[in-house]
Amino acid sequence: MAATEETRKCAFFVTKRGRNCRMIAAKGSIYCGEHMLVGGDATKIVVTRDDREMERERILCPLDPSHTVYRHLLHKHLKKCNVTKRPTLACYSKNVNSGMADYLFSPEELTPLSTFPASVIDTLIAKVEAAYSEHVLEVKQDIRDHPVLSGEIGDPKYGPSALKHLKQQASILGHLQSMGMLAPRTCFVEFGAGKGKLSDVVQRTFSVSDRCHCILIDRAACRRKAENHHKKMKESASFQRLLIDIEHLHLSKLECLHEGQFDRLVAISKHLCGAATDFGLRCLLSMLQPRTVTVDTGDLSDPNLPQSKRFCQQQPPPQLEAILMALCCHHRCTWPSVLGKGFLEQLGFTPADFHLISHMSSWAVCGVRAEDAEWDHSAEGVVQNCHTHYVPHPKEEIGLKCKRLIDMARVWELRQSGLDARLVYYVDKTVSLENVLLVATVKRLEQKTCDVCV
Repeated sequence: MAATEETRKCAFFVTKRGRNCRMIAAKGSIYCGEHMLVGGDATKIVVTRDDREMERERILCPLDPSHTVYRHLLHKHLKKCNVTKRPTLACYSKNVNSGMADYLFSPEELTPLSTFPASVIDTLIAKVEAAYSEHVLEVKQDIRDHPVLSGEIGDPKYGPSALKHLKQQASILGHLQSMGMLAPRTCFVEFGAGKGKLSDVVQRTFSVSDRCHCILIDRAACRRKAENHHKKMKESASFQRLLIDIEHLHLSKLECLHEGQFDRLVAISKHLCGAATDFGLRCLLSMLQPRTVTVDTGDLSDPNLPQSKRFCQQQPPPQLEAILMALCCHHRCTWPSVLGKGFLEQLGFTPADFHLISHMSSWAVCGVRAEDAEWDHSAEGVVQNCHTHYVPHPKEEIGLKCKRLIDMARVWELRQSGLDARLVYYVDKTVSLENVLLVATVKRLEQKTCDVCV
C-alpha cells in the first residue's frame, strides 16, 4: 500500500523547499491538481465513477491566479473562492496610485534587453553616465543601530540570514529615533509588510503604556505574522493589517486615521519592490495635497449618513511627518508607474529608454562571474548575452548608476512636493547589496484637511 501511494505522489519539484510536492497525483496524471498547469500537463483523460471517460482541463482562477481550478467546475468555484470572502475596504480606490492606469506599452518597451543592438545599449549607457555625473547627488553612508536589537545582533545563535535582517531593522530604528519619530501617539504605516517584522521591532521600542499603532499593508496573506506574538502575550500593542494592493490604497479613507488618536503619521518599509515603492510614495503624497473643504456637521447619529462621511466629520487625519523606505528591485519599475517622470524627461529619457535602464539596473546585483569578462557581439551587432556583454566591475557600476538615476527621480518628485528628501547607505553592502534608504521629512502644514469629503 505504501509503495502504491509513493508512486502516486506528485512529480512536481518545489524549488523553494528543495523537494517534490507531497500531494497525491490526480488519476491519469503525474501531477496533483495544483501542479498540472505549471507542470505542462493541464489536460488529462480520467475515468469517472460510472466508468465513463471525460476530459478535464486545469486553468488559473480568474479571481486569484495563485491557484488553479478545473474548467468545468469554474462557475461553482467562483461562488466560494476565498477572494470573494475578503471584505471590501473603504480605503480601496481602483488605480488611485497607478500613475498612468491606461498606459499602452510600445513595442520597444515589450522587447527583451538582450535583443537590442549593442550600439543602442552603448549610446544609452553613455547618456546614463552623463546624467549621473551631472544630476545624481552623492549618497552618503549613515549606518545606525538601536539598543532594542543590540542583544539579538550579538547573539551567536543567529545565523547570517537572520543577522542581515536584524542589522537592517536596527539601522531603520536608529534613523527613526534620530528624527524623533519614536514618540507616543504615532501611527506607523508599513508598506509591503509581509510578516510585519519591521513593525514588530518598532513596537518593541515603546513601553507597554505608550504603544504606537502600526498599520501593515500587503496584497497577499502570509503565515506566522509577527503581530500574533503580541496577541499571544496579551500585550497592548496595536496592529491593523490591510489586505490590499498599494496601487489601489486611498490612505485618507482609512477610518482609524480620523478618530483623533494620533499626532503624526510615519511611513516605513524594508525592500519594497520596484513599482510598489512608486505606488506607496504616490499614496503618501496624496496626503499632502491641500484642499479647502467645507464639512457639513450634521447629525452623526443619522443611520443614512455614509460611513466615509461619518468618520471624516469627526477628525482630520494626522499629519504625515516622515518616510523611510529601503529601496530594491528597480528592474521591476515601469514607465507608467515610476515617480519623477518630469526629472527623467528633462534629461531626455524616453519611455523606451527607461525600459532599458530599469532592466540594466539588475546588473548591480546579478552576481556576474569573473570568467564572463569578454565582449560578445554577434555579426549583426546584437548582444547575444546581456549578462556577458561587459566585464564585471564596469557592468555593476552601470547597474548602480541606473538604480541611483531612478532613485533620484523619486527624490526630485518628493522635493517638488515640498519634502526634504535624501538617499543614504543605511547598511554596509556586505549586509545587503540593496543598501539604500530613502529618507524624507515633511514640514507640518498649517491647515489639515481631508480629501475624502471633497
